[in-house]
Amino acid sequence: AGLGLGVAVYGLRKRPFSYRRRVLALPAFLTWGLCAAAFTALAYTRVQIHWPEHEQSWVGSVVETDKRYDDGTSVRLRLESGDEVRLRVLSEEAKELKPADRIAFMGQIRQPKREGNPGDFDYPTYLQVHGISGVAYVPAGKWRRLAPEAHPSLSARLLRLRTRLTAQYAAHFEGSAYAILSALTLGDKSTLSPTVRALFSDTGVSHVLALSGLHLGILFSLLQLFLLRPMRWGRWFFIAQGLALMSLWGFVLLAGAPLSLQRSAWMFTLLQLGLCLQRAQGATPNNLALASLVILSFSPLSLFDVGFQLSFLAVAGIVWCGTYVWRRIPLPYPDWYGDRYLEKHRTWWMWLRDGGQVALYWVVYKVVYPLVTVSLSAQFATLPLVVYYFHNLPLH
Repeated sequence: AGLGLGVAVYGLRKRPFSYRRRVLALPAFLTWGLCAAAFTALAYTRVQIHWPEHEQSWVGSVVETDKRYDDGTSVRLRLESGDEVRLRVLSEEAKELKPADRIAFMGQIRQPKREGNPGDFDYPTYLQVHGISGVAYVPAGKWRRLAPEAHPSLSARLLRLRTRLTAQYAAHFEGSAYAILSALTLGDKSTLSPTVRALFSDTGVSHVLALSGLHLGILFSLLQLFLLRPMRWGRWFFIAQGLALMSLWGFVLLAGAPLSLQRSAWMFTLLQLGLCLQRAQGATPNNLALASLVILSFSPLSLFDVGFQLSFLAVAGIVWCGTYVWRRIPLPYPDWYGDRYLEKHRTWWMWLRDGGQVALYWVVYKVVYPLVTVSLSAQFATLPLVVYYFHNLPLH
């Protein structure tokens, strides 16, 4: 409410801006900031649970399979109380667990503790940011599978579908090829080995393994090409837009709804709404800001997630570097591009030579230059966070 009031007061453009409007907008934004801080603190206290100091029996439903090991698997489990924990089950049978499966186990759930050097990976903070309040290790003989949920949610059904699709991959691929293909197409990174992860990290292309706007852009471009482009503006066009957006969000849930995909899906949704309302000109910064507000409204602790920070900072860098840096240093037009084509008595080899130069210039100007500038913009924007979190400076 405070944010809406502040935007309404501060963003009125029909009247000249006055000092009174600025004074009225300041308390509204301050109220919104205090409410957001209180909401974030409340979300943090919900994951701070004092677990019993002894073993006892627990029952829960599998939310998602996090990682598969040689001796078992790690799953995200939602207990009957609604709290979520990460469970490491040490048995071969645990590798067959799927979302919406219910299990009962005997074990001690505890708060994760940070071990190792100060610069190492902060595992407890990572779990708290993702809403996981405890961890537990269960040997082979202390758990059993129960009947699955009678009415699983839509996200659970789509995650079970992803498990079946990755099983189809396993029938034709194996090893690192199977793991990389599952991560690139369906967002399943549970089978990626530490060696493959380190290889992508050292070469500075770890973002390729994280589904984001690139993958949704390819999917939505195909939908636009085959579904929306042949249609005229009208009732069926809006119906097709709705179906395309539903397909887009279905893919987000199928991939596990990571924050990078949520960000790009919200931006695509807002972009399409802007196009339908004919208000899409220069709306990328606004869509980016609104997408962040929507995500943080449902999950305030996502603000401290490194994937959330890198995703939004990379897009912001692409937008603002493209506006304030690359447009100020455009590629110069060559001397032969223009009036020389008006000359008479041109031979065929002159046309061939100049046509080749034009084609080369078009490839550099329309293909190479945009790709290089976009990559550099995202790299410059995320460089401080990459150095801070991963202690690595990839220059490849």
